[in-house]
Amino acid sequence: MSALPPGYERHRTEDMTFVCRAGDVERLREMGLTDLFTIEDMIASGARGGRGRIFTVPAPEEMPGDELVLKQILHGGMLSRVNRERFLGPERVLKELRVTQRARERGVPVPEVAFAAWTPGFWRRLFLATVRVPGSRSLEDVLCVELPGPSRRQALAAAAQAIREMHEGGLKHADLNLRNVMLAETEAGPEGFVLDLDRSRFPLRLSDGDRAANLTRLLRSLEKSPAAARVGWTTRARFLLDYAGGDRLRFRALATAIRRRAAATLPFHRLAWWVGWR
Repeated sequence: MSALPPGYERHRTEDMTFVCRAGDVERLREMGLTDLFTIEDMIASGARGGRGRIFTVPAPEEMPGDELVLKQILHGGMLSRVNRERFLGPERVLKELRVTQRARERGVPVPEVAFAAWTPGFWRRLFLATVRVPGSRSLEDVLCVELPGPSRRQALAAAAQAIREMHEGGLKHADLNLRNVMLAETEAGPEGFVLDLDRSRFPLRLSDGDRAANLTRLLRSLEKSPAAARVGWTTRARFLLDYAGGDRLRFRALATAIRRRAAATLPFHRLAWWVGWR
């Protein structure tokens, strides 16, 4: 099994192995995260988000600190029809931990991983918890709310900046969508960050094609979202210009690449959505 990032340690209980930040094990025990049955109950009662459910784990009163967002790692796509939650080993969740830590070191705005766990046996179930950013909402939730013009403009600009910072850090997201781009209100205004780095990677060189692929995927998630009717072409163009940092030459090149990719892929996805495959 590969080495852990600096600052993390491995522990084992009767029904699972888990990794946490050094010195956090007692706090996690108070939160219920060292017991598999408690984790299963949390996941079952969590809110729907992405492929499965997420649960906000409150900080223990006697050990105040960060709340955590707990999820189970699940397969997507065609594989999920026959195997939704079983994995051959823990490498997938450990890779997400390593990628997240590397992203943070490069200045990418992503929440810190606080806990990663897997069950024993040939087929493993995987769990991950990240530090919750207080007051944060997904880009989809923000777009579905009728915000005043300036507030909406600032929120979209913050989301575009977070994605640009992700790409400038060399990270290609595996599933960039409206639910994985988050916004939090601060005294200085909205700040964006990205979530769910499962299967994301650092290519040797992040190309403009990689950027366009991520942005096309984000557009695809908008197309099937209730927010689509609220986001016109002017808003979409302004978002892309913000992503390009105001560089109109880069904006036009990205817009052309996104249009080509969307024309080649969106019809097939629309057909899949029409027959009920989401």
